[in-house]
Amino acid sequence: MLYLGIFIFGKHIPLPFAQTHTGTGYSAKDEFFKIYGTKVVRITINRPAIRKDMPDRIYPDLPSKLLASLEEVKKLHAIGRQGDPGSSEFYVFLEDDVVIKHGPLWLDKYREKYRSEDLDMTEPHELKNWRIRNAIRSSQIKSDEEDYNTRKQQLSMGASDEIQREQVYDTRNQIIFSDGVNYDLEGYLKVFFTDFLKQHPHVTKKELSRFILDSLSYSFNEDLSSLDLADSQTVF
Repeated sequence: MLYLGIFIFGKHIPLPFAQTHTGTGYSAKDEFFKIYGTKVVRITINRPAIRKDMPDRIYPDLPSKLLASLEEVKKLHAIGRQGDPGSSEFYVFLEDDVVIKHGPLWLDKYREKYRSEDLDMTEPHELKNWRIRNAIRSSQIKSDEEDYNTRKQQLSMGASDEIQREQVYDTRNQIIFSDGVNYDLEGYLKVFFTDFLKQHPHVTKKELSRFILDSLSYSFNEDLSSLDLADSQTVF
């Protein structure tokens, strides 16, 4: 939604001059260029990064993930000092929505295995199988691609809605501010009505009444029982 917000903001301020800062923008630079037609510039840090980015740790279920996280917090509590390099480490589990939705079917076996076994819940059960690690990475990529396609579709639909909205407002303004010369409302309605009859040559009186109520006037209450639909002049 951040990217859509920037695009909307760019409609009022041209995108080359629209600026924002985000920690995830550079990884989505291709999307910015392909969809929004703008570039992402990476601002380098003042000093080399010294943070240690550790490999993800994978667990079969949420209790194991939480238990491992708590143990790590206890281990690091009261020993961190200002100026220490620090580290980052992600804790992932097989019951994550992204993994369930986009992961391969064979991961279900692992989930079922750990559900059925009587595990010691006082100990976290970390999974170190490289195949599982690759499957989770692939799930995240598929999830990102789906989100990308969703944003692309939303933007396309938004542009279409905007065009239709402007056309409706333009027609409305012509009707409201017309002096009776610049806009032929009666002529417009006649063309609109004629097109409907051409598309529905065998229209019934009930369908005709419904069309008038839905498209022309909700105050219509004329009796069409005596109307000869074969006589175009009478219909008009």
